[in-house]
Amino acid sequence: MPMTRILTFSLSLYWAIFFACHSVSMLAGFGQGGAIAPGVFSSGFPGLSDALSTRPFFMLALSAAFALTAALFLWSALSALLLSGKSERQFHDIPRHAFASAGVTVTAAFIVAATHPAAALFQSISLVVAGLAGSYAAIASEGLARTGESPEAEENTGSRMMALDAAHTSLLERVAGLPAKPGRGDV
Repeated sequence: MPMTRILTFSLSLYWAIFFACHSVSMLAGFGQGGAIAPGVFSSGFPGLSDALSTRPFFMLALSAAFALTAALFLWSALSALLLSGKSERQFHDIPRHAFASAGVTVTAAFIVAATHPAAALFQSISLVVAGLAGSYAAIASEGLARTGESPEAEENTGSRMMALDAAHTSLLERVAGLPAKPGRGDV
């Protein structure tokens, strides 16, 4: 495994375990009106299962969202581990999808928190959002370092293509014997 993908692997694996534990916690407490082991599984969202105990449909939907997010982060971790140097373009989309799914899932948890007045939910959700943002920034910067590209390089590519197109057009005009357009210098 290349050294540059260790961060992507470890952060993706952490978030996969985090969301999988919350999914299991929601499913385990489905029939009992709350989480079975809130101290073990749902330390990231204390009180979320209790807020959903009267709404079983939302509990199942959020559990499925947590499971899907965990699967995407696991896919990202395995891709970081197994794709060594090949298909770099394919790899950078996988963590993006995982973080997008996490954003939607955490937003759904936030909406649940807004309907149930528990201050601990807002604090824990804000910490999870901050952790996801930091992780995304770390993985994105690792991806930029791995490819060696910067946002300025993308702008330069557009400028180069425009210059090449202008040079190509000028060359074709000269070969065809067309007179130079006014405002263009003759070389």
